[in-house]
Amino acid sequence: MIKPQISIITIVYNDVEKIEATIKSVLSQCYSNLNYIIIDGGSNDGTVDIIKKYEEQLTYWSSCKDKGISDAFNRGIQQAQGYILMLNSGDTFVHEKSLVEASVALTEPLVVFEVLNSLGKRVGINECSDDLQYLAHLPHQGTFVHKKIYEDIGLYSLGFKIRMDYEFFSRVVQKYKPIFVNDVLINFDSTGVSSSLKYRIQFEIEGILIEYLYFGKSLCSLGYRPWVKFFGSFIKGLFR
Repeated sequence: MIKPQISIITIVYNDVEKIEATIKSVLSQCYSNLNYIIIDGGSNDGTVDIIKKYEEQLTYWSSCKDKGISDAFNRGIQQAQGYILMLNSGDTFVHEKSLVEASVALTEPLVVFEVLNSLGKRVGINECSDDLQYLAHLPHQGTFVHKKIYEDIGLYSLGFKIRMDYEFFSRVVQKYKPIFVNDVLINFDSTGVSSSLKYRIQFEIEGILIEYLYFGKSLCSLGYRPWVKFFGSFIKGLFR
């Protein structure tokens, strides 16, 4: 039986303390049909030196200034094939056979596993819910997305600085039904950039709800706009 092709994408910028643990976690996986891609945003703290230590074991890596997280994700996707999993710097697999066990469930284009955050809490989603706003909160690091979905739905919007995953999944779940697996796949580093930008996250989510879920996908491509920051909560409330 042919194993599904899996591409792991790690994006990183100046994270010399955590990047090596993530790289080792991926390279230790007992899975043969695996591509590993690292997209660095032009780090200058020693991160690139660590990446170079493992470059012969990588499918692809680059280091250059980009336009933010969405741009880094999109650059990685361009190099990827098969099922794509985003594993950011600081995130690690639960154990060395995580991909072997997960691959059995890769029978549909969108497959979702649980993740374990830094507080030891399992993060997943209720597969019985049909609420689009809820479904769009898929755990990014636990979700396998086949490349054909990106080719069909599109890439991550550069208009969102943090919650580009929520905007992306808001589009995806309207066409593709997620398959949920109640197993923990990833130890998720929940102390990253989003932890210090909670208000920005909320503003972006409000913008997605207003522009996309309430007004339709024709406005979704416009991305996050400043007026949402000030009036998002109020306008959203009018449409509840």
